[in-house]
Amino acid sequence: MSDFQSVYATFQARFRGSRELIRERLGAYTPLLADLERRSGSPRHAIDYGCGRGEWIQLLSERGWNALGVDSNDSMLQESIALGLRVERGDLVDHIGKVSAESVSLVSAFHVVEHVSHDMLTAFVGESMRTLVSGGLLILETPNPENLAVGASNFYVDPTHLRPIPPSLLTFYVEQVGFGASHIVRLNGEPERGGAASLEQVVRPMFTRAPDYAVVAVKGNDSEGMSALAASVQQIGQRPPVDFDALHAFSEELRTSLQRIEEDIVRLSKETKPLRAAAAVGRRVRAALAGIIRRNQG
Repeated sequence: MSDFQSVYATFQARFRGSRELIRERLGAYTPLLADLERRSGSPRHAIDYGCGRGEWIQLLSERGWNALGVDSNDSMLQESIALGLRVERGDLVDHIGKVSAESVSLVSAFHVVEHVSHDMLTAFVGESMRTLVSGGLLILETPNPENLAVGASNFYVDPTHLRPIPPSLLTFYVEQVGFGASHIVRLNGEPERGGAASLEQVVRPMFTRAPDYAVVAVKGNDSEGMSALAASVQQIGQRPPVDFDALHAFSEELRTSLQRIEEDIVRLSKETKPLRAAAAVGRRVRAALAGIIRRNQG
């Protein structure tokens, strides 16, 4: 095991979050799993690439899945092994290339695709399509560059990240290999706040909403699977960090307010003109009286 692998395991614990936090976040996918379980029956086979500490394969195992985790980092795998989870050491494309066709119900990779070249990513997506059964599900989660804090700074904290992948690009890769339906699920941000629009409510979500997203896709043209996937995505996803509708509404409200202020200034200016004229007359009268008094005193 290289020194870097050991250091990276420590890095993940500090910067990605505790095991408990990651388990909580992965719980957001429960509606997707529940629907897939209802449609697929048993046995249910899943492979999770870049399994790390094994939070996802542990969650699947607890739900009765036959789940395998694959990772190239021996240090990360040791924690999964200590928990009795089924894991293997392997590289992304090499491993999935040896998996039998149409043998897996679920292929997943959480925070993996941003670490690999685009050639490797497209090869992995294509192999995922090959290995999944009809109606099987692909989940690819990655940092969301739509979130301004992620796109401008946080993504680059990890020295093994190559480049952010916009949701539209990852969706394109998935669609190109023939997945029947795909959706973007934005995740893990602050809860959305209600109330009247304010500058803070427009700007803050740009930095706090949906720091991660996933592309989820179903293999085949099963209309029931597509409909169920869309419903589950609607249930668990957040809106994009930059809400152009909210931004437009706020700018329109601001423009209207400024226009009203301008109109009030013009109106007040007109109303105060007679008062200013009277005040000027008063000042001239006071000056004339003061002059008369001074002359009389002299």
